[in-house]
Amino acid sequence: ALYSLMLLRLVVLHPLTKDANIVQSIAATLTSNSDNIKDQYTVVNSVAVRSMAWCALSNAIGSDQNQIVTTLYTEGGMLEKLVDVALLDLVPERQKRVEVRQSASTFLYNLIIKDKSLGIAKCNNGMGGDEILDMVVTLLCGVMDGLNDEPDLTTKIRRVLSVGKILFPFSDKESERGTGIRVNTTAVDLVNNLGFTDIFTAM
Repeated sequence: ALYSLMLLRLVVLHPLTKDANIVQSIAATLTSNSDNIKDQYTVVNSVAVRSMAWCALSNAIGSDQNQIVTTLYTEGGMLEKLVDVALLDLVPERQKRVEVRQSASTFLYNLIIKDKSLGIAKCNNGMGGDEILDMVVTLLCGVMDGLNDEPDLTTKIRRVLSVGKILFPFSDKESERGTGIRVNTTAVDLVNNLGFTDIFTAM
């Protein structure tokens, strides 16, 4: 499984690869009920395999093939399940291995910057909108919760960058003119209302 995933994380970067099925398979494995799985080389029980699985998904989503996120979003709630699992893999008390936390945080960051289906940039940014999707709330709260308890600097930085991309998303058209940074005021208000500002002052 490990060597297959090492290859797949490169395959999904190829522009000609029809990688929707590959991504769905990896995602299904990560989100499966694994209580009865005892194989030490599965995504569940092997740190290396689990970390590589997140890397493969990160590469697939981070590529220009935006249909991957859309496919996961429409496949029976697969994207929501993946986000929940990735957020659990960010918790040091639950996931002791730093390489898994690093790869999970990379997946979440790439997911946020490829927000075609999440609609982060469509939240209130001075254009009259006042809604924030449940998925975005889950991401924002999950990434910020216990942020200062993360002992690994790399994972912590990736989590901070993820929050930044939600609070200050880019607008595609304006980014081409160099003026693409928008303030997601709905998300900023949520951070203030939930008291998450203390996390930043404590850094």
